[in-house]
Amino acid sequence: MAHEIIAILPCEAAQLPSGLTGVVGRGATAVLAPAPGWAERLTGGPKQTAVRHHSRLEALMAMGSVLPFAAGIACTPEEAALLLRLDAPLIARLAAEIGPRRHFQLALDWDESRVLAAFRDSPELAPLFSGAAVTPEALRQAITALADRLSATALRLLDPVAEDPVEQPRAPGCLLNLVFLLRPEDEPRLDAALQAIDALWSEGLRLRLIGPSAPISHALVDIDRADVAALAAAADLLKVAPEAGPEAVTEAAKAALRSPDLAANAAEQIRAAARLLLRAGDIAALGLSGAATLPHLVHLRPGGRKSGLTSSGEAA
Repeated sequence: MAHEIIAILPCEAAQLPSGLTGVVGRGATAVLAPAPGWAERLTGGPKQTAVRHHSRLEALMAMGSVLPFAAGIACTPEEAALLLRLDAPLIARLAAEIGPRRHFQLALDWDESRVLAAFRDSPELAPLFSGAAVTPEALRQAITALADRLSATALRLLDPVAEDPVEQPRAPGCLLNLVFLLRPEDEPRLDAALQAIDALWSEGLRLRLIGPSAPISHALVDIDRADVAALAAAADLLKVAPEAGPEAVTEAAKAALRSPDLAANAAEQIRAAARLLLRAGDIAALGLSGAATLPHLVHLRPGGRKSGLTSSGEAA
């Protein structure tokens, strides 16, 4: 049976929600689900896939901290076990980052029927009352600009306390739909921020705060895979044998980074090559040198930046 990976729980879970299976190792659990068949993929579409994935993540939140994957990432139970073993340092670090924090969701709605009267003198709406003819498109653009400004102001007020904020889709009349993490000691500051947001228009804004609940990382975990050709290219870049040991790989990477002829964009390529060779050595040490892929976990922060750890230590 084909599987997709849903999340990693930084605990050993004995029971999981219906339809999910777990692979346990090194104090963590990789949560897998049956991959959708062809018929389901053809008829369901991306929206149904996203809804199903989100509902699974919500069910897992009842069990504690969650390190989520994006929807549709294939992963076999054997590969999941390998990742739990070799990427235990990364999993532990991510769990430590989110562990003390709590998960909140804030929805900020406004009373659209009262916007024109309440914000008549605002920079966005004032030109509409100058006496000139107003087209429906001009009215729409002005109200949208006002909504964007209020949303940006709310985000700025939340910025000192809301960690890893991620905006969610908005329904009509919603100015802001935000999920974020909060440290327990920052709850008084969150209250102050919410009061300041409410003061923007006390008569017409509605704030709905959901939480606190168990934390779910707002950055995604992903699986990078490489094949034999990529391994050979990495070895060629560092001028070492593909089966070189960790000391040789690390020294070769350091030497390459010290080269006076190092191109501006070459440093990350060198580090990536070293990480791949170190991962190949880790897998070979387990007697799996014939593995078709060399998987490792990477952490995608909300801005899109990847971070990852190797079990053999950082190269250079």
